[in-house]
Amino acid sequence: MKIEVPIRYKAAITTIKWAAILTSIIISFFTLQTKIAVLITLCLVIIGLIVEKVIFKYDYLYLNPMPPIRYEPQQTFVAVGFDEFDGIERPFIGLVYRTKIEAQEEFRYFKSINENRYKDKNNELILSYVFDDEKRYTFFVYPNKNRNRTMKNIEEIKLNEGHNQTKKLNFKVFSFIRFFPSTFSGEGNLKEILRENILPKTPFVFQTFYLDNGDIKAAQKKPILKYHLRILDRSELNSQEIESRFEWYDIMPHYHK
Repeated sequence: MKIEVPIRYKAAITTIKWAAILTSIIISFFTLQTKIAVLITLCLVIIGLIVEKVIFKYDYLYLNPMPPIRYEPQQTFVAVGFDEFDGIERPFIGLVYRTKIEAQEEFRYFKSINENRYKDKNNELILSYVFDDEKRYTFFVYPNKNRNRTMKNIEEIKLNEGHNQTKKLNFKVFSFIRFFPSTFSGEGNLKEILRENILPKTPFVFQTFYLDNGDIKAAQKKPILKYHLRILDRSELNSQEIESRFEWYDIMPHYHK
């Protein structure tokens, strides 16, 4: 059995180890009473056994792909509907940005999470709707914490760094969360539309759009095909879920006129 110790205690444990070694050397020059000698020897043996079982724990921060950094608020709308892709009518979920550049950069970021593939069968990129009521909802886009590339990279680092041999690597995965508080202004019930019209027709399309003189245009020719979608009420979230950390708020006062 190994004893896990945070790396910050390495200096103290090393000091104890060498102190025990030096003590054993020093007392070898003295003739001590049997009881005292046995007691000291026993203590040194116990210290040695404990030190041998110590495995140092290192905290690592792993960063998933990061989006472009913007210094002004984004003005983004969530869009849902049906359109024709490669001659097939498919449902789509999209994000509408102010400019073509923004929309293209954001799409490249989303695609990078899926290892630059156009099909996301493994749910590398999480899409999630959280409803506060019939109209108010927040749309989330974020990397799956168990995405394949993340897990492979972490295993490679563990192998190269000697994980479980002389040290234990404790990884914390850092991901950027895109979230879009919104109010549904269309006809019908959005939650029912998603469950009854979008999910049954998977794979659905996920893409980005931009505004061009009032028209909404696709920012890329080829979208991402998605096979998974989370749809839930806020009351269904537990405190461990990412979405629970982001409350809905009214974004309209923050939009430029």
